Amino acid sequence: MTAEIDVFCAGIACWDLAFSVDRDPLPDEKTLSRRLDQGGGGPATTGAGTVASLGGRSTLASYLGKDWIGEAVKSQLLEKGVPLDCIFWTGMDTPLSAILVKPDGKRSIVTNKCPEPEVDLESLVPTLQRSRFLLVDPHWPKLATFLVEKARDLDIPSMVDAGSLNEASMNLSRRVDYCVSSQVFAECATGLKEPGAMLAGLEEFCSNVVITLGIEGSIWKIAGKSGSTPAYPVDVVDTTGAGDIFHGALALALSRRENPAQALQFASRAAAVGCTRPGSLSAVPKFEELIMD
Repeated sequence: MTAEIDVFCAGIACWDLAFSVDRDPLPDEKTLSRRLDQGGGGPATTGAGTVASLGGRSTLASYLGKDWIGEAVKSQLLEKGVPLDCIFWTGMDTPLSAILVKPDGKRSIVTNKCPEPEVDLESLVPTLQRSRFLLVDPHWPKLATFLVEKARDLDIPSMVDAGSLNEASMNLSRRVDYCVSSQVFAECATGLKEPGAMLAGLEEFCSNVVITLGIEGSIWKIAGKSGSTPAYPVDVVDTTGAGDIFHGALALALSRRENPAQALQFASRAAAVGCTRPGSLSAVPKFEELIMD
């Protein structure tokens, strides 16, 4: 069967309310934000938008509620060119995230979500069969685990966005072909602090590993080759969707069989451009923005 989709993405779809603040509020303190930005978000959702915005073909498997938030996420996905064939419309409330964005672009995030609904996951298989690559986040464990196992049966490479350490992210990191880890996940999963040692430690979970290190770029070992990729210097406005953009761009590059070094440079550039504006799904770059002089 001919692959029609570059990257099949699966994970949480939510609406982000991002409040730009001068500092963290003190206990019992009320404060005003300098600005409010809002839009669609979630790791896999932003990844799907990134793939589509960079000229690839993506789809998204997720759950949305039949509420105004779900309709807003739907509109933004369609605007970015992400089809909705694999969205399950449920009776749950669509997840909502409140984000505090600090002056240096770093952020704190609180997300509200319902328990994972029971749906017919087998209905996703025909679309997965037409895909070259699978990108999952661990926020909906049943959905992600089901698709990773099916992808393995279909010989489709899979990647997990391992941001925080929890049971789902640990389980998925042992099942996928590529584990793309935050520094927090790597430190907690290995109990180590030195980047090279963390990379070696994560190889016990997955043969292909990338650890993102913020302004220090990333280190990686893929297909037996290892290296480091610097972060591109930009004026940071908001880092909320940076990692998610990185994962989407990297998945697209790997789906097109680019060599690891080129794929990581492409993803690093995409994440850097995303940091220059607020939001997650609204911040995804277009391909022409990644062209270097």
